[in-house]
Amino acid sequence: MKIKKFTYFTISLALFLNLLIFFFQDKLIIVFTPSIPMGIYLIDKNIEKINLGDIVSFNTKNYPLIKEKTNIKVNFSKYVAGKENDEIRIVNKKVFINNSYIGNIKEYGSDGKKIKSIIKDIVIPNNYFFLTGNNENSYDSRYYGLINKKDIEYKLLPLIMF
Repeated sequence: MKIKKFTYFTISLALFLNLLIFFFQDKLIIVFTPSIPMGIYLIDKNIEKINLGDIVSFNTKNYPLIKEKTNIKVNFSKYVAGKENDEIRIVNKKVFINNSYIGNIKEYGSDGKKIKSIIKDIVIPNNYFFLTGNNENSYDSRYYGLINKKDIEYKLLPLIMF
C-alpha cells in the first residue's frame, strides 16, 4: 500500500512540475546539477545589479575551455564569488578573494582527467565576475577564468529546493 501511495505521489509531483514548467517556461528552470542546489528556480533577466552570492547563468560559447572540458553547449549556472575591484590571490594552489578562502585548485577533475587552472593573481576588472560552484569539485572560474557580464543571461532565484 505504501508503494502505491509513493508511486501516486511521484507521478503527481512529476505531472505538477511539468505543468508548472509548461505554463511558465520562460520564467522557471529546473536544475539537476551539483554546481548549485537542485531545485526549481525563477529566472530573473534583470542583471543590471549582480551581487556576491547571486546565482547567475551564463552562455558558454565564448569560453573554449568549458567546451573542451565538458562538451556542454548550454548555459552554466554558478555563484558569484567575486566581482569588479575584488582582489584574487593564489597561494599554494588555494584561491583567495579579498583574503577570504574560496577553494583549492585541483590538478585532476572529478572525472580523473588532468585539469589546468588559468586563474592568476589579479584585480577583477569592470564587468567581470569570478564564479564558483556549490562544491569543491566544481568546474568553475578557477579553471576557465573570469566571466564577462555580457555573457550572463539571467539570475536564478530559488523557488523550490529538492
